[in-house]
Amino acid sequence: MSDLRNAYLQDKPLPNQPSGLQTGSLFRFPLRYTKQQILNSDIIDDKVKTEPLTAEKLECRLNEWVPMIKEALLFLNHITDFHYYVIDDQSNEFHLKASYEAHLSDQAKQSRDELFKSLREFRRTK
Repeated sequence: MSDLRNAYLQDKPLPNQPSGLQTGSLFRFPLRYTKQQILNSDIIDDKVKTEPLTAEKLECRLNEWVPMIKEALLFLNHITDFHYYVIDDQSNEFHLKASYEAHLSDQAKQSRDELFKSLREFRRTK
């Protein structure tokens, strides 16, 4: 896709990037406005590809999805925090919309590691 950019914040800082946001992955959701963009898009669900993917539609989808990440963090092995920012298109300022962190005790981490090992061993037996 021609609109892909480097997704790692530590490789090249963004303008107005908050000071505490030094590492992580950046997901950029390109919008589709023109008829040609709509027809060529792989991210528009519309089967006849007539509806543009506007900022409002995308924000509505993200507002539905983002709260689910809070529970999902409990099941992810290497992702422990999630921060959802929206960059203002006029000022390029970052606006934090949601932030979630999973805090596990050492015992809980060890239990999760043991569960993961058990599941891996079980999988090998099948």
